[in-house]
Amino acid sequence: MSEANKEARLYLALQAYRQNPKRGIRPLARDYDVAESTLRKRTNGQLPLSERRPTNTKMTKQEEEVILQRILDLDSRGFSPYIKEVEDMANLILESRGVERVGVHWATLYKTATSPFYAFQSRLRLSASLMRRS
Repeated sequence: MSEANKEARLYLALQAYRQNPKRGIRPLARDYDVAESTLRKRTNGQLPLSERRPTNTKMTKQEEEVILQRILDLDSRGFSPYIKEVEDMANLILESRGVERVGVHWATLYKTATSPFYAFQSRLRLSASLMRRS
């Protein structure tokens, strides 16, 4: 059974529950062939695992966006930062909140996670694919 099919059935069961909450979760779970516990969690507002932010992250999504914008700003001026400089940016933000420093490999993983958008460390201009889009 595909994961997309399961998620679609869960969505339909949630819609049916929202239209008629008196029907109950257990019968809906049986009718739509989904796990009762999963349906119950979703009705209580829990997001699917694929949409949740990991709990072991030190930086918020907004803080990571600030770093990305700073990198893009520097790059547009011809100064793509090195990995160490990106790590320093993150540590500066965390220091202002009184949180521990980022891990040893954080900047490399951050680069990997956002690499389609920009290239830093090599002091090269943005990739040709990004320049074609603008």
